[in-house]
Amino acid sequence: MITDTFIQKLQDNWKEAMPIVKEEVLKILQTDSLEIDFTGKYIDKIPNDFGVYLFQIYPTNQFDFIDFRNNWKSIQMPIHSPSISISRIQFDKCNKWYPLYIGKAEKLSNRINEHCFQDFNKTTYGLKLKHRKSLLENSKIRFSYYRITDKKLFDKNAIQFVMTNLEREIRNDIKPWIGKQ
Repeated sequence: MITDTFIQKLQDNWKEAMPIVKEEVLKILQTDSLEIDFTGKYIDKIPNDFGVYLFQIYPTNQFDFIDFRNNWKSIQMPIHSPSISISRIQFDKCNKWYPLYIGKAEKLSNRINEHCFQDFNKTTYGLKLKHRKSLLENSKIRFSYYRITDKKLFDKNAIQFVMTNLEREIRNDIKPWIGKQ
C-alpha cells in the first residue's frame, strides 16, 4: 500500500537524519544559554519562533535535593506544573549545571516567559519558576533554545512532527529532572 511505503520511507529518513539533527541541537542548547534574572517580569531577548528550549539548574552549596523534591511536590507550590521525575534525576554534586526541563513551543518567547514569570494560580501548564522561592534561593536557572527561523518555508504540521520527536529524543538523552514524560 502507498501509506505503508510512505511511513517506511519517513521512518528510514528520520532514523538517518535524527542523530545529525540531535547533535546540532544539543550543541546549541548546551552552549548558547542565558541566566534568568527573576527580579524582572519579562525576558525580551527571545525570538517568538517555533523551537525547542531547555532550562538548566545550577545547585549551590546550600542546595538540598530532598528539600527540592519535597517543595516541588508541595501543595503550597503552583498548580498546573510538571511533575518531578525521580527516576531521571542524576544529581551527584552541587556547583554544576543539570538539565531541569525541556519543552517545545510555537512561540518560544511567550512560552519561556510563561515558565519563568507566570502567575501562581494560572491554569496554563508551566514551571512557574518565579514562585519557587526555595529553589531560587539555592540555585541559578538558565535557559537556551533552538529555533526554526524560516517557518514560512515549512508546513506547520511538519515542524510540529520534527519538534515533538526531537524533544523526545533529547529528553531521553539528557534526562531532565522535571517533566511529564
